Amino acid sequence: YQNDLKKFVELKKIQKIKNAEEIDFSKYEDQIRRILDKYVSSEYVMELSKPLLIRESREFNAYIEDAERGLSDKSKAEAIAAQTQRTIRENLHRDPEFYRRFSEKIEKLIADLRAAKKEDLMALLARARDVQGRVAAYEANDIPETIRRQKALHPYFRSLQSGLKTHAVPEERLCEMTRVMAGLIDTHKIVDWWRNIEVERQVRTELEDYLFDVVKEQIGVPLAAGEIERLTSIVWELAVENREP
Repeated sequence: YQNDLKKFVELKKIQKIKNAEEIDFSKYEDQIRRILDKYVSSEYVMELSKPLLIRESREFNAYIEDAERGLSDKSKAEAIAAQTQRTIRENLHRDPEFYRRFSEKIEKLIADLRAAKKEDLMALLARARDVQGRVAAYEANDIPETIRRQKALHPYFRSLQSGLKTHAVPEERLCEMTRVMAGLIDTHKIVDWWRNIEVERQVRTELEDYLFDVVKEQIGVPLAAGEIERLTSIVWELAVENREP
């Protein structure tokens, strides 16, 4: 009976964490303070605890590692996997190739956790932390050295690499294409450029011209009209999704 009770208590804890039921009230802080200032009289206020930003990996990990919560290695790994899945879903549109790749890793991890033996759990927890860290830091080893430090270019590179995989375009050529196409977009970044129809028209025209005149005609990549149109749309949409606030 005690073992069953312990199991159900832990399941409740982990489900609460996975579903992000720990609510972050920080966004209501100003409103609450105004209400308190108006209706509550006190000489001072003591802040008893800091709000937990459950979506931030560092705070999240500190939360589940708290010994008082009594989570097992399996529960910690499941919680990390769930939190990482949420991060992937929220950012998938910004770099589909990157986040899809890690989504597959997380799905494999979850499947392995379901079938894991006790002696495997520590290694699976380490795997979960590794994937979580890479997703949180937006890091992978698939980007060539020449543009590795320019993270703003990574979504373009990955999507071009995926879109042109049947043409076997060398990595260095893909890097060059990435820089040129991103540069074309940058020259049109005026205020609210992403919702300016004229800017979009100009950018799409210049991207299509580059793909046809340079990539197809000069470099010799045999792009079909449909491929040019599709790559143009992908690059434009990535620029919009990754725009600076």
